Amino acid sequence: MMDDADFRLLAHLFRDPFASYRELGQELALSGPAARNRLERLAESGVLRGFQVLPSAEVMGRTHVMWEYPEPRERPESSKVLTIEDVAWAVEWHDNSWTVHAFVRRPRERPPATLDALMGAPGRAAHPLAETDPGDADPDAVLSPLDWRLIAALATEPRATAVRLAQESGLSPKSVRARRAALVERGRLQVIPRVAYAASRGVILFDLLVMLSRPADEPSIRRMIPTGVLLRANRSPPSGFFFCRADSVHAISDLERRVAGLPGVSRVVSRLPKSREYAGDRIRAWVDAKNEEWAHARRPRPVPPATQG
Repeated sequence: MMDDADFRLLAHLFRDPFASYRELGQELALSGPAARNRLERLAESGVLRGFQVLPSAEVMGRTHVMWEYPEPRERPESSKVLTIEDVAWAVEWHDNSWTVHAFVRRPRERPPATLDALMGAPGRAAHPLAETDPGDADPDAVLSPLDWRLIAALATEPRATAVRLAQESGLSPKSVRARRAALVERGRLQVIPRVAYAASRGVILFDLLVMLSRPADEPSIRRMIPTGVLLRANRSPPSGFFFCRADSVHAISDLERRVAGLPGVSRVVSRLPKSREYAGDRIRAWVDAKNEEWAHARRPRPVPPATQG
């Protein structure tokens, strides 16, 4: 049965997916082995299903778009949705609506006809603020071949130690730590805990979007919901996206009303994901393609045979 300590461990992993077991234990005044045992139980119960490595769309030469299906007439399986070209991940909500995120080569507002057909209804474009924010993302961002080698190693083992990642990438442990931190800080890379919200027992896990009437700094947004974890503080439009827990639906409603009454808050929306699935194989293929591009660029060009004069 999931308790508050389990939630705090998950929240810490959302903030720092590379935290060691010792660091996770310090969050709860536990030993490292005790924190590890709790995470293993969360994995065995199906709540924590691993981690997803997600480079930003920009570094892959793509644009992040989001399509909503508030009233689909069909109920497709997530695996079918993820087969649609360019889809990176998809969320089915408890009200049976869908949000589909795609990394496309060319910006487009309309979802592909194949996705509309799968849902049995037309989708609509939406702002991707709810689950990601481009922040300072540079549309011309280019990562180095060393960065891509590190990302490939992370894709294989997201929570591997710096020593292990160094062995896989050919970098030094010091370089691994510095490059990994820079990629995350600059918004080039996310490592996301894959949480099965519906698998939790004894507690309701949910997302909470807080829309603001004016920009606010991150600490101010975080203080609005001290019991939740701020996953993203967006600037345009100003908002905060939280990972939260509650003991009942009534408690969620109370939280919405309390936050909606805070100064500067224009709207509060809570949502309960039924499933959030990533196109892991496709994302890994994009990473591998970038590494292949760099490998090809480094290959010596054949020297044409000399001609006799």
